[in-house]
Amino acid sequence: MPPPVPENNQPVPQKNQATPVELAALFMDAACRPSAAEESALSQLAEFLDIDLSGMLAELMFLRAFSVDFAIQITLSEGGSEKEAILTHYYQHWEMVGKEAGVDIEADLRERLQYYLEATQSPEGAGSGLAEQVGLAFATRLVGGGGGGEGLDDLAMLGGSMFAALFDELTKLLEEVEIVILEP
Repeated sequence: MPPPVPENNQPVPQKNQATPVELAALFMDAACRPSAAEESALSQLAEFLDIDLSGMLAELMFLRAFSVDFAIQITLSEGGSEKEAILTHYYQHWEMVGKEAGVDIEADLRERLQYYLEATQSPEGAGSGLAEQVGLAFATRLVGGGGGGEGLDDLAMLGGSMFAALFDELTKLLEEVEIVILEP
């Protein structure tokens, strides 16, 4: 059977296909692996702001994990089995990472997902955008709620920008790909 043809007689382009396993692995990579250039820039920022680099890198990993989870939840809000399959495989990856590291990373992950989700729903940030709310939550997590000033603003901008860029990239990917569930 030939592909559907719209009114302008141009064939409808086929979407790229991916399985939930492939998408979950891609999303896990996006959450856990900063680029070398990113690590170098973050190292300089941490030194400038006198913040522990390993703590910043860990919090950015959780922020990226939230970005992935949030993008899946929003984009596939009515995704049914596709959404469930992707999330199942995604969290299985986190479980494996925790076992390999010998830590309960899943508890930290659940706590951070809840923390950032609450930031998106905070009535205090109702006048600001989603990226600003998430960015401020990220900055507050690193420097605490009592501080202010340039360090907090710089970290909020970093967190908000990282969230927005990854969220946009992932939602676009999820909208452009056909998710294929393979039968066992």
